[in-house]
Amino acid sequence: MSALQELGTTLEHARARYIQQNPKSKALHAEASNSLPGGNTRAVLHADPFPLYIKSGHGYQVTSEDGTTYTDFTGEFTAALYGHSSPVIRKTITTVLTTIGLNLSGTTRAEQSLASAICARFNVSKVRFTNSGTEANLQALAAARRFTKKHKVVVFGGAYHGGVLGFAGGKPAANN
Repeated sequence: MSALQELGTTLEHARARYIQQNPKSKALHAEASNSLPGGNTRAVLHADPFPLYIKSGHGYQVTSEDGTTYTDFTGEFTAALYGHSSPVIRKTITTVLTTIGLNLSGTTRAEQSLASAICARFNVSKVRFTNSGTEANLQALAAARRFTKKHKVVVFGGAYHGGVLGFAGGKPAANN
């Protein structure tokens, strides 16, 4: 058996173990595929043959619907520096929700206060808050194209750039 054949066999065995050890995730993915393209809400969450479904997360660990606890080395693919379900962040969110509210359809003092703190901390004159990384990428691309008068954008293949650049032509194919 060649090294390539041996590698293929090893991969097949690993895939079979993954499927056997994660039956709930497999079933949840099949169900989600009925109403979500690719069975998920963002392309980065797709995995072949199906992604793990996460039931909970605390600190640096997440637990799958199949009951396995994993160390999250990805930081939730974002800026989850404080881990999952941080007590300090949960308390702050609860305080804001009870004292200010949610979805006020307008700006608030808290928003202005945060913007001022960020500007002072990073020595910038203004900031723009966005609802997602995808929205931030859209605005950054629009600003870059406007100010440079250039229209071509270079991205790294195989990297995640939000839904802006990956959905139509990037990986994974299940979401295209």
